[in-house]
This record gives sequence, structure tokens and C-alpha cells, in this order.
Amino acid sequence: MALWQRPARIGLATFVIAFGIAVVIGIRDRTPPAVASGVVRADPEAVTQSRGARIVQQDASEENLRVSAERQLTYSDGSVRWIGNVDVFVPAREERLEFRLGGDEATMLKEAGSLHIVGDVRFESGDGLVGTTAEASYVDEEGIVVMPAPSEFWRTWMHASAGTARYDRRGDLLYLEPGAVVELSREGDDGEPQTRITSRAAVVAQREGYMRFEDEVVVDAGAQRMEAMEARTAFDADDARLETVELIGDAHVFGHDETPGQLRSMSAPEINVTYGAEAPEQVELANGARVELFGDATAAGATIDSRSMEVRLTVAGTGFDVIRARDDVVVELPPGDGVRQRIASASLEVGTPEAMGGRVAATIDRDADLGPLLEARFDDGVEYRESRLDDGGVLTDERVIRARRLDATLDADFAGMHAANFIGSVELATGDITGQADQATYDVDEETFTLITVGAAGQNPRVDDRRGSIQAETIVVHFEGPDLEATGQMESVLTSAPADADGSAVLAVKRPQLLAEGPPIYVTAGRFGYDADLALATYSDTARLWQDATEFRGETLILDEATGNVTAEGAVRTRMIILQTDDETGEQIETTSRGQSESFFYDDALRRATYTTAAELIGDRFTLEADTIDVILHQDARTLDRIVAVGDVTLELESRRVIGETLTYYDADGRYEMSGDPVRIVEEVDEECRETTGRTMTFFITAEAVSIDGQSEVRTESTNGVCLDEVQDEEIQQADVP
Repeated sequence: MALWQRPARIGLATFVIAFGIAVVIGIRDRTPPAVASGVVRADPEAVTQSRGARIVQQDASEENLRVSAERQLTYSDGSVRWIGNVDVFVPAREERLEFRLGGDEATMLKEAGSLHIVGDVRFESGDGLVGTTAEASYVDEEGIVVMPAPSEFWRTWMHASAGTARYDRRGDLLYLEPGAVVELSREGDDGEPQTRITSRAAVVAQREGYMRFEDEVVVDAGAQRMEAMEARTAFDADDARLETVELIGDAHVFGHDETPGQLRSMSAPEINVTYGAEAPEQVELANGARVELFGDATAAGATIDSRSMEVRLTVAGTGFDVIRARDDVVVELPPGDGVRQRIASASLEVGTPEAMGGRVAATIDRDADLGPLLEARFDDGVEYRESRLDDGGVLTDERVIRARRLDATLDADFAGMHAANFIGSVELATGDITGQADQATYDVDEETFTLITVGAAGQNPRVDDRRGSIQAETIVVHFEGPDLEATGQMESVLTSAPADADGSAVLAVKRPQLLAEGPPIYVTAGRFGYDADLALATYSDTARLWQDATEFRGETLILDEATGNVTAEGAVRTRMIILQTDDETGEQIETTSRGQSESFFYDDALRRATYTTAAELIGDRFTLEADTIDVILHQDARTLDRIVAVGDVTLELESRRVIGETLTYYDADGRYEMSGDPVRIVEEVDEECRETTGRTMTFFITAEAVSIDGQSEVRTESTNGVCLDEVQDEEIQQADVP
């Protein structure tokens, strides 16, 4: 029994006894009135009925309950009923706030010690919570007001409603269920709610400064719509604003602005939204986060997945200033023109240049106006994967780049990556090309990948393809070809694989037949360029190519990998190992032929090596100088067929010098055929010199006889010791005379 019930019952009993005595005395002594007036009883079951009722219940000399109404009915079981403008006031105590209940009718049950009020019920707490409902009950021992009918509540900044409600006066807690709705607004919002929250059940804790929602929670917050199984909000009642919203269980935050690049959704098992002065300003996602952005009308937008994520929103709340993601980060950029871009890493930070504060090194150095951009930094275990599809969606090419870190420049709408700077242990794999470097940049629009040496002590990057490998200070891969460029200390190892057993070429490139199949081919130069369409490999800035003892040098070397042709320009030097007929045995033996000229061309189909301008060819048995020298090989491209020299020809043999305009040497029989106007041959015979001239001349390596045309034969002999060296000196002096 409540403390206030015993005094109430004693008072009620005393009142009934006194009233009975008065009635008896009145009946006995009073003279009947002339006219009797009738009393309309509201309830025949009532023991007493009174008007203008007012009851004050005391508890330890303190007021505990005050009830007033137009009429009061008392029943034999001790219960009391009030009718008309009922007002129940429960004053504040140390452990509770004051509150007030009003309605059309109220009943206080004797046994339960509870108050039940119905009919246009009004509720008001001491901290400004006002509510309306059809009925309510209050039990003082429990300290709870129960409203079993649809109820609505207001504060200056909140409107709430539900199918039923309970108010705990001790904790200042308002329970709403089912169909809980809480609307929050700020002063000056013209009654329009700033945030609307719906759920199956809700708790509003004014004193504690939080609200809790359960089951199918939906939060409409202007620029965002939030959904979860549970939600807990923290609020500042004095400032009339939300501080945080914690979403738990299949949580989502949806955006409404469908502009490309704006936030479409954020999802995670747990999401925490932090509010600024006016709107949400930061979203934290945990235990498996995903962010989706709006794309254009033809494609979905970008997505970001990670274990946890932090999103700092723009002032408008529809986009982001910065996104920070941690652990198992995967970014999928929207597909465009058949290209898909995917980036994975351990962490990501992406945002506007102002928000990023210069922490990203990737830049765009191009005249094209790309509009506003985003900057992104991916750290640890970075993998960039670019897939290219044909019109039927079939994968045609895939580029994979791995590095420790990636700094990237993106479209403001997150539609694509323009420039990327890969830093630390960079690896490239695409088609037949692989590459390694300490650092590399990727211009996506130009499809250009540049591998860079970092610092003077940095390791030069390397690229491998079906042709072989390249190392240089800088290597540029143009994916369109793919074409290659290299500068600075370029070193290359070219592959010369033999054919397969069925005769098909292992390589899609053709090597000169001058070179052997199998052993690697080495090249050094200051610069290198490869044109895939023309299959031309150009080495410049003092180039050198060699395989075993075969060597080509020049300021520029060009390998035509479609034909096997070789071109050299500028200070050309060559060394070739060719097979020649032995003078004595007639067998084929290896000889070394060294050549030099200003330009050189090897025609692989004709197996012809041509030296042009100041040409010189030095063999094991001869030295040949001319304007142009052709070395022509047999079908095997190893065995000498003939040598043809044209223009100011000088041939030096062991004891013979021949000067003329043209020379042809046939290796099969060691025959020289020479023509000129005239042809001069100077020989050392028996320690004397003999000079012979003629229009044409034929001689053999193994024979002393010389066949000269008879039309202009002139023979002279000298015994004064003048011979080959003196003749050469004389020719040099004559050449110096202007």
C-alpha cells in the first residue's frame, strides 16, 4: 500500500461516519421543507459524490500528489473517481521531475494504488515535455506513466509520436512503441523538421541527452537518409541539436543529390554520424564499410570498400571533403569507354586539394582543362588494376601496377584517375610487358607509364617484354603500341630464341641472320625508342650492339624487327664473324671482319651489309677502303659470297696494294676483279716494287699473276727500294695538296 493511501482511507472513513451521524440527526430534528430538491447522481454505485473536488496527498510532511476536478465519486472499495477537468500534479522530488496529467475523467484504484485517466489526456513534465493521448495510467510506486493509446509529445525542438508510450518520471525517460516517430527542428525552421526518425520502438532520455531506436530505424536528415536495425543518438537539448547518431546492424546512409560524384550510400554494420552546428559533418563506418557515389545516367558511380572508414562531409552534406579508409581498401572507379579501374591498398585518403593540404605528389601538367579534381593517397600493398573490354564485354587487355604507395589525381566526380605517382617497389604487368622501378608515374589519359630512378644512388628501372629487357635511368611505356622510350645509361638484353620444333617463331620479332640463334644480344646507348607499329628499335647517343664477337657501334643504331634489317649512322664501327675459304685447304674457316664508315645498312633479305661514306673493311687478309663497301653473304648469312667496293677503292693485301674505282672479290676462288681509270697495282716482288696500271685488272689471292686488259697496259719497275709504305705516304701528301 502506498504511503498516501492510508491517510486517504482514514480521512474518507471519518468523513463517511460524520456524514452519517449528521444525516440521522437531521432526519430526526429537521422540519421537512416545503419543496424537496433532487440530486442527479453520476454513478449509482458511488458511496459519495461531491463537486469541486481537490485532494492533496502528503508523504512525510511533503506533498506527494495533488488532484483537482469538477466532481469526485467515492466507492465502497475505497476507489475514487474524478470527472471533468481532471488535473493530477506530482511535484518534483530529489529523485524525480515534477509532471502533470490532465483529462476528462480519472480513477484511483484502491487495491492497485494506481491512477487511470481518460479523455483528451494531457501530459506535461517539469523539463518541458508536453504530450497528448486518449488515456494514461500512473502508479506512484513504479513512477511510470503508461499511455496505452496513440500518443504525441512536444518540446520546443522535438515532436514525437507512437502507438503507445510510457514516461519514467525517475529517469525522465520517454518510451515510444510501436511506430515511434521523432521529429527534430531548430528555432527558425518554421515548423519544418530538420531530422525525422522512425522505428518500431524508441526511448527519449532528456536528462541523459540521448535517444535510442530499435527495429527498422529510418533517419531522414535533409541531405541524408539513414537506416539500421538500431540507432542511438546523442543530443544537446540546450542548443536543440543532434550531436551524434550511432547506427547498428545493417546500417546505411543514403544521399539524395544524384549529381555524379555525390554520396549515394554509405553502409556498414556500425555507423557513427557526428553533427556540426547545422548538419551531419562526419560519418565513421566500422566492421566492413562501403561507400557508393552517384554516377552519370549511363553507369554506376565509384565504390570504396574497407574494414573501416571515415567520411568528412561537405557543408551541404551531399558530398565529401575527405574520405579516410583503413584495412582491405578496394576502390572501383566507374567503367568508361570499356575501361575499368580498380585500386586496392591497406589505407586510403582522398579529398579536395584544399582538404588534403598538399599531401599528394601526383599532378597534371597538361593544357587540358579537367575542371575540379580530387587528390588520393593509397598506402601499403597498393595494386592498381586496369581492365579493357571490347564492345561485347570480353577482356582484351589488363594492366596491373603494384607499389608501396600511390598518389593519384581523380575527377571531382570520382569518375576516373588521370595521373598517378607510384612510389616504392613498383611492379608493372601488362600483356607481354613487365617492369620494376623505385618510382613510376602513370598518365591515364595519355596511356603513358614512366619508370623513374630515384636519386643518384637509386636503382635504374627495368622493363621486360617479348623482345628482351631494358634498364635505364628513365623508361617510358606507351601502352597504345606498346611503344617504349628509355634515356640515360640504357642497357638492353635482347632475346634471340630459336624456332619451335614445328618451325614457328617463338618471337614475333625478326633478328638479323648475322646473329646466332640462342645467345643473348646486348645493347647499350644513351637513348632508346621502340615503335611497335613499325617494329623499329632505335638506339642513339653512342649505341653499341653485340653478341659474342659480333658487334655494331654508331651514334644511332636501328633494328627493324619486322625484316631483321640493321641501320647505323655516325662513326659506325662493326665486327662480324664470317666464314671464308681457306687459301691453302679450301675449307671454310671463321674470320673476323671489322668495318667502319659514316653509315651502315644490313639488308637481311639480301644478306648484304653496306658501308657508306669513308668506308673501311679490315679482314684477316686484307684492308679495303672505298666510298661504299658491300659485304654479301650466302643463304646461311654466315658464309662470305663476295665483297663489292665502289669509289676511290684502295685494297691492301700482304704484299700488294690496288687502287681503282670498283672492286669485286669472290670468296669461292679468291678472285679480285677491279676497274678504274686507271687501276693501279703496287707489288713488292723480290724486294723490289712493281707498279702496274690498266683499265681492268683480275688477280687471285694465291697467285702472283695479274690479268690486265691490253688496251692501256703500262708496266714500270723500280729498284730504288721505294715500295708500299712510300707509295702510301706519297698518296697522302698528294691528297693534302689543294
